Amino acid sequence: IITLHFVIKRIRMRDGIFFEMLRFLTNMWIDRSEENTNSLIQIDDKESLDEEYKYNYRDFETINWYKDITTPQKMYFPSVSIKNLFYAASGWIAVTLVGLITGVIALMLIVSTKLLFGLRLGFCPKNIFYNELQCNWPYEMVITINETLKQWTTYEQHLINIGYSYNIAHAFSYMVYIVLSMLFATTAALISYNVGPYTVSSGIPEVETILKGFVIHGYLGFSTVIIKIVTVVLSTASGLNVGFESSLVHIGAAIGNLVSRIFPKYRKSEAKKRE
Repeated sequence: IITLHFVIKRIRMRDGIFFEMLRFLTNMWIDRSEENTNSLIQIDDKESLDEEYKYNYRDFETINWYKDITTPQKMYFPSVSIKNLFYAASGWIAVTLVGLITGVIALMLIVSTKLLFGLRLGFCPKNIFYNELQCNWPYEMVITINETLKQWTTYEQHLINIGYSYNIAHAFSYMVYIVLSMLFATTAALISYNVGPYTVSSGIPEVETILKGFVIHGYLGFSTVIIKIVTVVLSTASGLNVGFESSLVHIGAAIGNLVSRIFPKYRKSEAKKRE
C-alpha cells in the first residue's frame, strides 16, 4: 500500500483515470480482505436476524463451499466477549452433545435388542420386561453352579413345570420362536418400505456423499432417527444376520445434524456443518 501511494503521487495524468483506477482496485482489495477475516458479524438488533445469509439448497443439490465459508454470519450477542467465547466453544459443545446422545441411543439399542431377542426363547417370571441377564442379575454377579437359583425360564420348561407333556411344550416353544422372528422381521421391513425409505441399508455411503457437499433433505432428520432405531431393534431381534453397529454411523450423523441446529455457527452454514 505504501508503494502504491508513492507511485500514485509521482504519476501525473490530466484526466486522473490511472489514479482513480488504482484507488478503486486498492479499496476493493481492502474490502475483500475484511470480508474474509470477519466471518462473524455482531449485531445489536434481534429483529434483523430474520434476514439470514443462508441459502436454502434444494433437494439433491450440491452446496456452494466457497459461498458458505466466506459469507459472514449474523448472530446476536450482548457483548463481544460472549460472542467470542460462544463461537469458539460451539464445536466442543456440539461434539460433546453428539457423543452423549449417540451413547444413550446405543445403550437403548443394546437393551431393547436383548429383550426382544430373548422373548423368542423365554421370559422372566418376575418382570416380563427383563432380559435374561437382568432377570438373573443377582446370581450372575457370583459364580455358582446351582442352576435353580436362576429365574429366567424358557417356554418349554415353563409348560413342562405346569404339567404339559414334553412334545406339546417343545412344539409350542418352536412356534413362538418362529412367529416372533417373522413378526419382528416383517414389521421392520414394512416400516422401512412404507414409512421411512431412507432407513434402509446402513446409510454409510449416503452419509459420506452428504459430507462431501450433497444435499438430501430428510435423510438426517428426526423422523429418520426414530424409524431407524425401531427398525434396527426389530431386525436384529428377529435373528437376522445383521447388526446395529453400522447403522450407528447413520444415527450419529443424524444426531449431529439435529444438534447443529442449536448453534448459529453451523445452522447458517452448510459448509461448517459438514466440518
